[in-house]
This record gives sequence, C-alpha cells and structure tokens, in this order.
Amino acid sequence: RYLDESTLDNTSYSLAAGWDFQTVMQLSGGIEASLDQQLASPTASTAEAPDQRRNLARTQRIGGRLQWGGQSTLSVETRAGYSRVDYPGAAYLGSESSRREAGITGYYRPGARLRLGLGVRGDWTDQPA
Repeated sequence: RYLDESTLDNTSYSLAAGWDFQTVMQLSGGIEASLDQQLASPTASTAEAPDQRRNLARTQRIGGRLQWGGQSTLSVETRAGYSRVDYPGAAYLGSESSRREAGITGYYRPGARLRLGLGVRGDWTDQPA
C-alpha cells in the first residue's frame, strides 16, 4: 500500500500449473503455464519523469519439454516456450513484448559420472517500435 496514494494500491497475483509425464520407451516431459499480474515501475517509454499513474504488468507464459533416452548412453531433450508481457495503459504500449524460445540438446553418457552435451537454442523477442 502507498501512503496517501490509494490510486497506486494493488493486489498482485501469480497462478502456475504444470504437468509432468513419463512413459515407456524412456520418453518423458512436461508442460507448464503461468499467469502473473503486478504493479510495474511507474515509467512510460516516452516519459522523462516517472509517471504517477497506476501501471500493471500482466505476464503470460507457456512452455514445454520433451526428453527421450533417460539415463541411457544417448539422449535428446527439446524445449519450447512463449511468454508475453502486457500493460493496460496506452502510455506503456511501447514496453509490451512477446518472447519465443526453442532448443534441442543431444547428450552422450560415456560413463556413470560423466554426461556430455551439445545443443542449439533460439530466442526471439518482439517489441513494438
């Protein structure tokens, strides 16, 4: 709560859910999703001084992973995700963004205590001009 600034009072929340699975043939993975709302910094992308209006940030995220091979000599893991940050105020539209990510990694386990991996990952962020 803000002293003498009731317009900036806020109740934040964060919801998250996930599902993990494991099947025969050493296939496993999971899906997770989250939804958050919180009071964000009081600055607009075009303002030089802090903006005293209430600025809420709403973040949505979904992601997943799939793994094949488990503890065997060779295994592969893939990941993908999407997230988005929105602001309800028109002054903050330039601060909104969305992000996509994807990756794949191959692993080789020559012994019980050593695991070597090689992977590639992509990360793309979109933000209004």
